[in-house]
Parts: sequence; structure tokens; C-alpha cells
Amino acid sequence: MPQVGNDAMGIDVWINAFIPKHIRGLTHTVPNSSRTVIAGPPLFDCFFTDNRSYSQSLNASYRIQAGATDLNILMEETRSFRRVGRTKRVDCESGRVIRSARASTSGIRVEFRRPLDHQLICYVTAGVSNPLVPGSPDIDIKTAFSLNVATGRVSISGWVDDFPAFEAYVSHNGNTKMLRRLGPKRGASPYSLFGPASREFKGETYL
Repeated sequence: MPQVGNDAMGIDVWINAFIPKHIRGLTHTVPNSSRTVIAGPPLFDCFFTDNRSYSQSLNASYRIQAGATDLNILMEETRSFRRVGRTKRVDCESGRVIRSARASTSGIRVEFRRPLDHQLICYVTAGVSNPLVPGSPDIDIKTAFSLNVATGRVSISGWVDDFPAFEAYVSHNGNTKMLRRLGPKRGASPYSLFGPASREFKGETYL
């Protein structure tokens, strides 16, 4: 099996929660536009989706993005990041932006633990709600990335909500690999966000 060594650098891991461009029965395309929207609760019009499918790019649109850069067993120069995408409430027919806001990142936590000499764990937990709908439920994430420098194995395991879509990746010196992709559960909607994360989310790869 491949080994990356205790001094390996340039290992980035992250997880995204995003609203796909097309969700059967939930999204529709704004006329004369390539953008799609999803209906909000009564009196709250619509909201832009992230207008995409799965993407390995760190620059892809997201509701939540969290992880770490330069992950290494020595914890030298390792940095965590916690990001939330801007939410836009729009007219359902024209796509005209009515209000725009960004939720706080205070509901996102990234923590590290080194249980073994050759293993590092990066915990990512999140609970972020729609900042434009008072009392809206959180998108929940409760996951852990594990890096084993002896084998080069990187994995993620944990739990996410039934909605929206989730994806996790690892990148080593510019070579990005998918750990897990999971679309919205069939029949799920933003109303499915009530309650804790209960859908298993796990995957692995080797550097």
C-alpha cells in the first residue's frame, strides 16, 4: 500500500452541502435563465439553488463547506476552514433578488485529534440554517476524516441530513479524489431538515 510519511504536506480534505441544480419535483428553471430556484415556505418566495451537480472544485457553490488544508500528522501548518454560501431569496418567476444574506459560521466546528502516531482525525460538525427564514431548521453534518500516513488511506464517516446533497474530497499535491457523494434522499425537501443528522455518510480512498 502507498505511504505518505509523517512529514507529508499538501493534503486537503473538505465536505460540502449544496442544493443541486435539478431536484425532481422541487426545483424549476427561471424563464430566460440557466438558474434554478427552490420554493421557500409560504410568504418566502423562492431561493436560488447552487445551480450545479457534483464538483471537485473548492470554488464550487455551496451552502456549507468545511475541512482542513495541509493536513499532516505533525500538525505543522495545518489550517481548518469553515465557510457558508450566501443565501438569496428571489422572485419565483423572474429570479429577481429580493433579499440576500449569509448565515454565521458559528455553527460549524473543525477539530483535530491524533489517536495513534500514524493517524490523524479531523472532525467536522455543522448546523447551519437559512438566514432569511426565521426558525428554519439546520443543515446538519456530523463527520470525521481519518488520515493514516502508514497506508495512505483517507476516509470519512459519519452522518448527514436527508437534504440537500453532500460531497467529500481529499486532495494531495493537486490530485483530487472523491470520498463520497450523496444526493438528496428520494422525497426529501427542506422540511426534512428538522431533527438530527441520521443518514450514513462514509467512503475511503488512497493517496
